[in-house]
Amino acid sequence: MTVQTLHVERFIWHNLLNCYLRELQPPTRQVGRDLHIELPRTHQLLKVALQSADPLQFGEQIWLKVHHQWHPTRWQEVGEVLARELTAQTGEENPEFLHQLEESARFTLRFLQDASPAPQDSYLHSEQSLTLGHRFHPTPKSRSGSLSSWEKYSPELKTRFVLRYFAVQEAYFETNAPDLTRFEHENIKAPEGYRLLPAHPWQARLALAQPAIKQALEKGILLDLGEGSVHYAPTSSIRTLYREGHPWFYKFSLHARITNCLRKNAHYELTGAALLTEHMRPVLQDLAQVFPETRVLLEPAYCTVKLDTHSKEYLGMLLRENPAPDLRDGEALVLCATLTDEAAQHPAHLSRVSSKDLLPWWKAYLRQTVAPVLHLFFQHGVVLEPHLQNVLIVLRDGLPAQAIFRDLEGTKVLPEHHSDLLQNAPQEVRKAITYDRDQGWKRVAYCLLVNHLLEVGKGILIQNPQLKQDAWQALADEVEAHQQKFGAEPELQDLLSGSPLPGKANLLNRWQRQADREAGYVPVANPLKELR
Repeated sequence: MTVQTLHVERFIWHNLLNCYLRELQPPTRQVGRDLHIELPRTHQLLKVALQSADPLQFGEQIWLKVHHQWHPTRWQEVGEVLARELTAQTGEENPEFLHQLEESARFTLRFLQDASPAPQDSYLHSEQSLTLGHRFHPTPKSRSGSLSSWEKYSPELKTRFVLRYFAVQEAYFETNAPDLTRFEHENIKAPEGYRLLPAHPWQARLALAQPAIKQALEKGILLDLGEGSVHYAPTSSIRTLYREGHPWFYKFSLHARITNCLRKNAHYELTGAALLTEHMRPVLQDLAQVFPETRVLLEPAYCTVKLDTHSKEYLGMLLRENPAPDLRDGEALVLCATLTDEAAQHPAHLSRVSSKDLLPWWKAYLRQTVAPVLHLFFQHGVVLEPHLQNVLIVLRDGLPAQAIFRDLEGTKVLPEHHSDLLQNAPQEVRKAITYDRDQGWKRVAYCLLVNHLLEVGKGILIQNPQLKQDAWQALADEVEAHQQKFGAEPELQDLLSGSPLPGKANLLNRWQRQADREAGYVPVANPLKELR
């Protein structure tokens, strides 16, 4: 079924119900092909049509019971009744919530209506295919600023644009890697005595209004060189840009709230990514001995201006390795989130895998994604964040053949494994890159299992529900194989025994306006429990 045949507004309330059911776990009852959902504190009742009960898929219609009668309702009213229920259950109000919901809905509906041609670059096509985004986030497409201000810069609209460039006096140019930050791939040069500094054009507009930056321009410390002529394309994160054949992604600051967070490169994140890159090299050498196909993308260089902290963050950028130029014939690089996005029109989408190939495809996918993450955590104390948007999969003749993990900003380490790194790191960096073992495992379990594999597994089962037992047994087999090779771990024993998994509480986190790092977890049903 294509997007054109769907009642597109359903995607908005689908997300709200996904979050509400997972995080608040209200009483529910299936009546025929409908699911009745209680809002116990406000004494209201919703009814939603089901496309399937297992795996759970909502249909296109939703009703609210008013005066003992069912009335069709829309996402706006669903948001309002859930907001009242959340206020009653938490004792807190959030006047921003409905505005953010409307913001996300406005962007989502615009993206669903867009008819821009897909990029010819298959990898870029996958990055720009996340029309809907995270299914368990109440406002997955919210971003501060008007819709018109993002028209040129939203990946969902298949955009490309040129960068803005500054020249920085050499004494005021900060970098950890002078050779890597010469930007020789750009068709614009800095005057003698200056260094070139690219900027995202959306961010540059904000930066030019900052007092310290305005003063630096007046003094000639900074020169505004204007726009270049080389086009870059936004990837799914919006702020990380891609160019075919270029060795680096450019990861810029955006002082915009996108979903939960202000997407800036904090000054300690710039230095932290560089420190982690150097520290990770021997770890990744060991990983390559055990899992030669696995790759973690390094972020070996940052640059910014040596002004105040605020200015550093406005103009700071990171360089991340680009694996696309390394592809061989017969290989395709795909963002994993695209495999399951309901509105994605990409040739690698799971709906295009033939029924007979689904189980072999899934087993190959598990071989690439599970063991390397567990090895890094248990053997090296490295906490990746392998959620769907942080993992790329290389398909070789259609089958998963390599997993590529990215985003060192989200990567953490366990202190007991990395005392040498933490001893020499500044305090802010040390705090930003460490988790204790419990925090680390919850993050790995959430990102890898709940956010990622449960979603891809659901995509498999939507195509063929008869594979349920075999699909989850294949996951259990991968975990068992890891323990046989490297030894038993209590967390993995709990996983195999069917203990609930940690699900990040995105709705409650958004409602209570907590920092992403402080987000709580709720128990999520573990599909391995049914194997016991």
